[in-house]
Parts: sequence; C-alpha cells; structure tokens
Amino acid sequence: MHELAFPVAAVGLVFLLLIPALTLMSKVTLTWIRRQEKVWARFGSSGVLVLLMAPSALPLLWLLSSALHQSESSRVIETCLIDQLGAQTCLDALYLSIVLAMGLMLVAIHRARREMPTLSLRALPIEHELTKRIASLVSSHPVLGPLRIQVVHHADEPIFTSGWFFPRCYLDACFVRSADDSMLVAALLHEGAHINGFDNFRCFWVRFTFALNPLAFLLWPEFLRWRQAREALCDNEAVQKGGEALALAQSIVHAAKFRCKGALSCGISCLSGGDASALRLRVALLMAGEFYPIRSRGHVVFALALAGALIAPHWGADAFFDSFHLEVERWMHSRL
Repeated sequence: MHELAFPVAAVGLVFLLLIPALTLMSKVTLTWIRRQEKVWARFGSSGVLVLLMAPSALPLLWLLSSALHQSESSRVIETCLIDQLGAQTCLDALYLSIVLAMGLMLVAIHRARREMPTLSLRALPIEHELTKRIASLVSSHPVLGPLRIQVVHHADEPIFTSGWFFPRCYLDACFVRSADDSMLVAALLHEGAHINGFDNFRCFWVRFTFALNPLAFLLWPEFLRWRQAREALCDNEAVQKGGEALALAQSIVHAAKFRCKGALSCGISCLSGGDASALRLRVALLMAGEFYPIRSRGHVVFALALAGALIAPHWGADAFFDSFHLEVERWMHSRL
C-alpha cells in the first residue's frame, strides 16, 4: 500500500498547492491587464486565454512527464532502491503516470460529450430560394468561400457556428428572410472570424482545464469577459475583411431580438453572444469606427510553455521532483 503514498502526495502537491498558487497569480495578472487595457476588446486576445489555461495545464503536464521519466526502466534513482530493492522501474511513479493519463483522458471525453451540442436541424433544400440567395452572396465575396454554410428551418439562434475541427455556420431561414444582403454578409464575416480563430475548440480546452482546477471559479468571470471581448474582436475582423460596420451593428441587434430560446453556451459561437451591456458596447465600437489590427502571439507562447513542461524533466531539470519523491518514501518508511 505504501507504493500509493507517492502518487497521492504528488497529486495533492499539484492540486492543493501548485494549481491554486498559479490560479491566484493568473487572477491577479488578468485583473491588472483588464484595468490597464484601454481598448476593451483587446481582452479577447490569445494571451488572456493562455493565462486562463496555464494554471492547470502546465503543472499537470509537468507532473505527467516527470512521472513517466521516473518510471523509465533505464532510470534507477535512490527512492526506487529504498522502496523496491533491486528494482529497475519505479512502480509508484508508473502508477502515477497511468492514473494521470487515464484521468485526463476520461475528463477530456466527459467534457467533449458535454460541450458538443446535439443539433436537430432540418436543412433547406439546395434549390430553395433562401439557399440560393446565401450561395450567391458567398460567391460574390471570396472571403466567405471557404465557409461551410447551411440554411436551416427553426433554430435556437438566428446565426451560429458549431463544430471544432470542421465547423459549420448555420442560418435560420426566418433570419435570412428578414435581413438584407449587407447584414447577412457582415454576419457571415463575423462567424468566419470565429472559425478562423478556432474559438469553439479553444473554449472547449478552457473548460477542460477549468474542470481540473479546484479554484476555477476565480477565473470563470475572466473567461466570460474574454468571450465577450472576443465577440468585439470578431466584429473588428469582419469589418476589416469588407463587412459594413453599420450593417454588422444592425445584424447584431436584429439577432439579439430574434433569439427565441436564449444563448447556447457550449460548443457554439453566435453573433449575438454576450449580455445586453456587451452588445451595447459592441454596437458603440462599430458606430465609432474604432477599428484596430489584431496581433497576438499568445498561442505560440502557450505552445512553447507546454513543450517546456513536457521536455524539462527529461533534460535533467527534475531535481525538485526527485527530492520530493525521496522525502515521501523516507517518511513512509519511517512510519513502518
């Protein structure tokens, strides 16, 4: 049974100390960024998303990589000799790596099943006048060409995007019928910005890391602010790619009034996302004509940080983990 002491202690160290400490640091940093940022929409950058995910992702990847490193048959450290005389593999580290890998996989599967919405939509036929109208608009705007668009009968949202790897944009037939061409083009460009930014996929990973964070409730308000700011950034990108600001503002207001069952929160990016105050601010920014370039390398920084957490233990930067493992084994043997 004492072989379970180290896995339990390591998990406790990560979930009760490292993740909470990094979460508090992230919360303070995000609060400072939000107060210093003069342009509200810039809070929707990739850098903010990194600060939301890093407190959970980095410690867990480091722990998993360290456990795998210690369980290698070619690595016999002092604690292995204490616990299992003559052993060529640290069984407790192997147990830890297996439990962590299976646990993370189960959480990911569970979140994926919850996040992916079940859509029961009935598409209009290709020969329908509304479908032909959308096809004509798409063909006249090259930016919209790569989008997978479908006009459907009754939907909970007038226009939204669903899917992670091959997202599809859905338009409600009544919304298409009641909006003019410029409004539809602007709305589709907005949804295209969501697709280009992999927003649905990124939101899934944020919720996945939150499911592993005991203090996720501290970061949840910042995540909601990020989503609202992200809507404003998509507005900005839509205008930069040829959408009319006034038409986009009209489509936002029209979509908000059109909504019949409330916003879909999981796996969906929709034009009228956000509360009333966020919608008013988005329309005000569009009317003011304050458009700005979107430059963020947060995803690159996050990828490098994840790679560092995975590689560091295998490059001899695991002295702390070795010492912690050794102290746990010594404490257990002193109790026997």
